[in-house]
Amino acid sequence: MRTRLPAVLALTAVAALAATTTAVAASAAAVQATTAPGAFEPSLSLSVSPAGEPEVASIGPGGSLWFTYEQGGAWHHAKVAGPGSAQSGPSLFAGSGLTDIAVEGANHTLQFYVRTASRWRRVQIAGRDSTYSAPSLAEGPKGPGIAAMGPDHSLRYYALVSGHWRTHVVNGRGTTYSAPSLVIRSALQAATDHPAGEIDIVAQNAHHALSYYNSLPVGNWQNDVIGGVDSAYSAPSLIVTTDRINPGEPVISVQGAHRTLWGYAYDSGWISQERESSNWTYSAPWLTEGDPEGTSYPMAFAGSSDSLAITFYNGGTRSGWQNDPVAGAFTTYSAPVIVMTAAGGFDMAVQGKGNSLRYYQAAMPASGLAPNFSGKTIAGHGTTFGG
Repeated sequence: MRTRLPAVLALTAVAALAATTTAVAASAAAVQATTAPGAFEPSLSLSVSPAGEPEVASIGPGGSLWFTYEQGGAWHHAKVAGPGSAQSGPSLFAGSGLTDIAVEGANHTLQFYVRTASRWRRVQIAGRDSTYSAPSLAEGPKGPGIAAMGPDHSLRYYALVSGHWRTHVVNGRGTTYSAPSLVIRSALQAATDHPAGEIDIVAQNAHHALSYYNSLPVGNWQNDVIGGVDSAYSAPSLIVTTDRINPGEPVISVQGAHRTLWGYAYDSGWISQERESSNWTYSAPWLTEGDPEGTSYPMAFAGSSDSLAITFYNGGTRSGWQNDPVAGAFTTYSAPVIVMTAAGGFDMAVQGKGNSLRYYQAAMPASGLAPNFSGKTIAGHGTTFGG
């Protein structure tokens, strides 16, 4: 049986390491607007329940919060909270018998919604002027955690401990310029010196580079600067591998300068590779691990002319990295979200034409073949905003 290349080898299999540029950006917001237009951070979130049913959290009309889910083969679109409740893209986790959503609420608060027995309960985690980005929600061995950009471009992490939410300042003012991406390591993601329960966070820093934080215990944060100045122009996407051969490897994707796409992986140091060249990437990307036997590390992103694509490492081909167009021009109006399902396929969600909500699905292909996605509208025109 063929085993998957480690993340680091996959990143370097078909290209030499790319050097980053050294021009310093004066303002994250100003340079983003002129150098890399597109969806700077995710505006919706997708998760798949243990039963294999996809669930989507999204922004509705007037900043309302909505939950769209498949049950028994039918899609349902339900309001979680009314207008003004969602000031950022939400982050969603679908567990066994419950669903959690974190979102920036009115007046820059941080709100947490829990669904049990088809009923939603809201808890305010942090008060006024505490939250200034889409949060990133993860579930760890001891419960949920949330990372978000705080006031004055700080980075904050919130953990549920003994029924109470605790706030931790990961890094202070002037350090964080994007929505973060969070992983709380499970037993499958543990590695030497990186046990289950470790918190991994990545975000764009003040100089358009990435800062990667990890901590165990909370409060002793380590900060690795990745990619160099002028290398990151979107919210990043982070995974930690669960590969039985090479567990615990952090892998990151991010939109680079001039609408490029970059991947990073760690092996005694950070290794980088440009995955798409200039004018290919028009949104924050989203990364998932992929299958050990074929399609690895799919990165979904909005392409030119509002198209939708993924790039992935295809272990069944001699060329390695491969592009896969998913939907054509004028179909994609937000950063997409892609996840691998327990059954071994891929689910993807994105804001579609006319402020609709689109869902794409593909089975895991045979080695050497690209995934074949089929799409459908799961919430109609005028339902989905924020892209």
